[in-house]
Amino acid sequence: MKSLSFKLGFIFIGLVIFGCAGKRAADWRLFAETQAEIGVIYYDGANITHPSKHIVRTWVRLVYSNEGVALQVKELGKRYEDLSYTLILWEVNCVGQKNRVLQSTSYSRDAKIISSNLSQQTEWSSINPGSIGEILYRTVCK
Repeated sequence: MKSLSFKLGFIFIGLVIFGCAGKRAADWRLFAETQAEIGVIYYDGANITHPSKHIVRTWVRLVYSNEGVALQVKELGKRYEDLSYTLILWEVNCVGQKNRVLQSTSYSRDAKIISSNLSQQTEWSSINPGSIGEILYRTVCK
């Protein structure tokens, strides 16, 4: 029995090391401020991936200002009173100049999940001039 426990522990440690080896710590780089002083937006420069040719995928982090939190509470309810930031998995088609959001998760100040959504949006959307999507496109599609 001890031998089996040892083997399982060894396998578990190997999986943890192997699973963590591919992802580096986030490198949050400021790339935009929202309109109406909702907050500031960063992208993770260390973990940009290319799931296929001309497609870029990165995490975006929207850090809310006090005004942004108040707006979210007004629109979405009291459970957002302790909102700190939202992580968004964003995909950009660099050739087609289109984008889509794959998922988003909002966190409280103590890092608890307030809400989490997998996007039902499978279609690409055109990138609007002057939008956050355009700023991200110009940043990651060099």
